[in-house]
Amino acid sequence: YDHVIQGMSGATSIQSSDDQPAYIKTLIFDKITAYTACQALTAALYKREKTGKASHIKLSMLDSAIFFLWPDGMMNETLLDKDVKKLPPLSSTYSSLVPAKDGFFVMAAMTDAQWFGIFDAIKKPEYKTDPRFVNASARSENMSELVAKALYSFMDLTVEESINALRANDVPCAESTPREEVINHPQVKASKTIFQMTSPHQGKLNAVSHPAIFDNERLSIDKTAPSLGEDTKTIIENLSKE
Repeated sequence: YDHVIQGMSGATSIQSSDDQPAYIKTLIFDKITAYTACQALTAALYKREKTGKASHIKLSMLDSAIFFLWPDGMMNETLLDKDVKKLPPLSSTYSSLVPAKDGFFVMAAMTDAQWFGIFDAIKKPEYKTDPRFVNASARSENMSELVAKALYSFMDLTVEESINALRANDVPCAESTPREEVINHPQVKASKTIFQMTSPHQGKLNAVSHPAIFDNERLSIDKTAPSLGEDTKTIIENLSKE
């Protein structure tokens, strides 16, 4: 039901481009609901450990989706006073990657210094004193113009030239990595994010390490996903022991 929840939660509106709603191209709210369930279960187990009292948890997929989207995606629907200034939606600022002469790349400028680094990278230092772009509030109000004047300036440079210019000015940026190349990305290899294992049902496969590292150790993943009902007997036996 992920696509239905994307529509109901406002996600397709947030993803819209040129007034055309769009899906997030992954089953995001199936996974967000699972994460929310894990958080709720962890809290319930902690409560039981401390109080001896169990909890009955109810969880809505729609509630989980809206909770996830709320801080940034729904800010114009959050602040209700009459003097609150409405800002351009995320779809106007995150609708596309940055185009270069030979492809696309990504960057994330969050501070004045990082935006000023972009202006230096495109050799437009005068933008640093332009009232439209001088601080975060001004940039938010003039984001469409900022994108047109600053981000599209990279079309005269290659991706490599753009990345080098931005990094020289301490602007967070990266190439747009194709899915099939993520496994061989230097950072992914250095972090040992991907490893291989063998499933009795699916054969040899690439698997993803647990992202959390506790006391300098990753949680061990030594078993692949079970087939339907494979662990039912073990689960019931363990529950009966408690």
